[in-house]
Amino acid sequence: MTWLDEAGAPIEAHGAGMLQHNGRYYWFGEEKKRTFVRRFVETVACYSASSLAGPWRNHGRVLAQEEIRHPKPRPQPNRPTKQPRFGGWVVQRPKVLYNRQTRKFVMWFHLDLPRGTVERHDGTYYQNAQSLCDKAGAPCAKLIGYQLRSVGVATADRPEGPYVWERGFRPDGQGSLDLNLFQDPTDGQAYLIRDCSHKLLAISRLTPDYLGTAGIIATLPQCLERTVKHGRPALKNRCEGMAMFRHSGYFYLFTSLATGWWPNAVTLWRTAGKSLDNATWLNLGNPTGSRTSFNSQPTYVVQATTARGEPYFVYLGDNWMLCPSRDSAGPALEGACYIWLPFRMRAGESELEVDYRWRWRPSDPFAPVPRDPNPICRGQGNGEACGAEQKKRKRRPKRKEHTRWVSSRRAASQQTIRTLNATPGGTLTSGGSWKGATVG
Repeated sequence: MTWLDEAGAPIEAHGAGMLQHNGRYYWFGEEKKRTFVRRFVETVACYSASSLAGPWRNHGRVLAQEEIRHPKPRPQPNRPTKQPRFGGWVVQRPKVLYNRQTRKFVMWFHLDLPRGTVERHDGTYYQNAQSLCDKAGAPCAKLIGYQLRSVGVATADRPEGPYVWERGFRPDGQGSLDLNLFQDPTDGQAYLIRDCSHKLLAISRLTPDYLGTAGIIATLPQCLERTVKHGRPALKNRCEGMAMFRHSGYFYLFTSLATGWWPNAVTLWRTAGKSLDNATWLNLGNPTGSRTSFNSQPTYVVQATTARGEPYFVYLGDNWMLCPSRDSAGPALEGACYIWLPFRMRAGESELEVDYRWRWRPSDPFAPVPRDPNPICRGQGNGEACGAEQKKRKRRPKRKEHTRWVSSRRAASQQTIRTLNATPGGTLTSGGSWKGATVG
């Protein structure tokens, strides 16, 4: 079953960003995610709850397609700048921060044109209609889908909006694809982390009003790999799906590999310092112990507190393609679901625990978990029965900084994780919905 809001409707908020404000969680994400459509209708949805377990209140669309106004990617001399004919935009990975100076809620997201978008010689756009150029008697100048590579910025007076369009641009003059925002809890400094057109992973400070960037201050060169482009040697950024958090003087960054919508092994990076200026990153490996990161791609990290006042973190991820609750006959993205997993850093140590839990309570996230009564397995030749427990993974040798992963009983790396759902009793679980769930 899918994750439902308090009215019983499926939650659509992918590529999530989570804002904590005045005791509530505000969950922003992509609504109307579709694989193939003639007219893009992706918008930004907002849900809120007093607990990560819900119930989640649907605030509706807080930024619609019609609100977005952005010029063509590369205006040419003596040619008017025109809007896309259908007004369709790619809107991905919305993130929201609160600016205490301006008292505004500021939203950033990846803004682009859909695949198959073409530009005619008269400067107008057509989407998913390359043949229209010839029929109209004006051959296409070029295909420009996913070539805008910009960010969109909007603001609001309340966390649930409505959000007013501010601007669209390429931060620091660099193309921008997957992105995330991070606000340092120690000094309030805000940063933009993004994939710059698959050329590098860059980090920039936001301007004081959060409406722009103030220059690239750090990169992650370990993400670059050698390749060949147009017959010449080149470097390509292979990291995307970024999500950052901070603990005990260190910045940590989750990244996935660039494999489209398909899951892969995440990597966790770490750097020390009071800021991210000239950061040097240490590769800590894959903390999930799963080759597919439990069929998920990271999108955000949330800090929460147990009933005993102990802090911990929650990994927020999307299962884009392999959600078992979706209609197998329908497009995969329309049935995408969510993977939320708690993890913690032990005080005074560099030790991190990330385990798959099919069910957990935000008030006591690390309590023993009973065996999943309805395990699901894809049977991809791993020689294990569905629901079989993995043996303890061998610990890696300690690094110089004594960093090690602890993994007690992980789900099989090829196992497909079912949709995560919330229950009224404060339990996050998979395989259930709001009604009929066990009250904790």
